[in-house]
Amino acid sequence: MWVCVSVCMTSLNWRIPTSFLETEHLTLKVTVPHRDSLCPAHPHSLSPPAVHFRYVVFHPFLDEILVGKIKGCSAEGVHVSLGFFDDIIIPPESLQQPTKFDEAEQVWMWEYETDEGAHDLYMDQGEEIRFRVVDEVFIDTSPSGPSAKKEGPSAAATAPPAGAEDSAQQKEAPYTLIGSVSEPGLGLLSWWNS
Repeated sequence: MWVCVSVCMTSLNWRIPTSFLETEHLTLKVTVPHRDSLCPAHPHSLSPPAVHFRYVVFHPFLDEILVGKIKGCSAEGVHVSLGFFDDIIIPPESLQQPTKFDEAEQVWMWEYETDEGAHDLYMDQGEEIRFRVVDEVFIDTSPSGPSAKKEGPSAAATAPPAGAEDSAQQKEAPYTLIGSVSEPGLGLLSWWNS
């Protein structure tokens, strides 16, 4: 009986997690199948059993407040990780203003104005950050299949270099969250704790 459970779990975990269902949600974990669907009535039967199972889905609401850790900064914005999901970006226009990017240190900083003058509050890698989900982007990264081969001398000139298509697909994340910290109370937790 446990062999059947192991085979079912291996198959489900191989096919479903980190994939996007038709409803465009990120599947995180498949849990143990229900007890009544663990094995077929006749173990030597050639017909597969119907398996009922549960799975955990990650799909935050728009305007939901989340807390993550800064994974890194670039000119595109602040990249955030939740630990189990890394494709979150906070673009420069959604940061606390006025903000500037330090090219040398690859870090964003909020130029916070006080009575004593401006203080640079850095957004360092590894710091916890509270942000609002303002948008989500879904990109279909499923394989498109073989394309029709062109014949003739123009085919070699128009064909992309070998591996270019694969590297472009690896760079695109199928699901990306766009965040914002441009409101009071949002941003690094250390800013608001002191």
